[in-house]
Amino acid sequence: MEKQISLGLMEQPIMRKQSISEQEEAEIREVFNRVTHVEGKYLATLELLKERVNALGGEKPLILHAQYPPHGDADMLNLGNTAFPDQFGDRFSQILDMFEPEWISFHLGFSCEKLLSRGQFDFAIAESEVLPEEVLRQRMLDNIAFVRKTYLKRGEILLENLDYNPRDKSGAYEHVCDPDFIDGLLTASKCGMLLDIGHANCSGQNMSYDDVMAFIFKLPLEKVVEVHMSGAGAKDGLAHDSHHPINKEGQPEVGYLEEILKSGRMTRLKAVTLETFEDIIPQLELLRNLLERSGYRIGAL
Repeated sequence: MEKQISLGLMEQPIMRKQSISEQEEAEIREVFNRVTHVEGKYLATLELLKERVNALGGEKPLILHAQYPPHGDADMLNLGNTAFPDQFGDRFSQILDMFEPEWISFHLGFSCEKLLSRGQFDFAIAESEVLPEEVLRQRMLDNIAFVRKTYLKRGEILLENLDYNPRDKSGAYEHVCDPDFIDGLLTASKCGMLLDIGHANCSGQNMSYDDVMAFIFKLPLEKVVEVHMSGAGAKDGLAHDSHHPINKEGQPEVGYLEEILKSGRMTRLKAVTLETFEDIIPQLELLRNLLERSGYRIGAL
């Protein structure tokens, strides 16, 4: 039986520019014509993104991946931080009221309270001690409960797997990339999962699995609601979340997604979102063809 799925794109830098040229407008329209949702992650500029989607994309639905605070700070949101609730406030309520997303997703969180972000394409570093596993789990559960009670009026919360860094002596990625920890947290919090296949590729390699798919199949795929697609690269001999195009020669991520789909385990899957920043249309077509081959019909959320 054919299943419906939404094919979308993570917001591109051009989509949140204050002004765009006619050529840029045409390029954005062409992309919007090929997706059924758009995902935003910079909460400080979501209104501009929404205006652009409405004007050029036929008011396609927006879903929210809350990676950065709504007041525009460079810091990443971190469910392992007791200050997590203080990073929100009235503006976050306004954002949710304006967008009414089908779900909101967060990074699963880091194993420390204070975190130094080194940009979107590099590993974060802990600036405080690694928390004991049970303390970390309870802190994350408390912060998830805060979001659900204080802000969320509809939809659900998804948590995204991270990309393990074995050379991080600070310990920012301890516990949180372990499949058992992820499954236990999702179960206890009643959250769905956002499976980032680029992150999973990094973790599988960097946690010394012989086969990345062996790592992926340990994850709670039955809880996956959305998939992020981007290509991992390498830096200094380490698998790295570089957001390479998934159609680049040698990138295995599309093959990983195909194997997962063939397994039949992602019974809750509703959306696949491309999270790269160049050569967009060929990648969207690659994903569309794979999803249709796998028995899905592309449609709105």
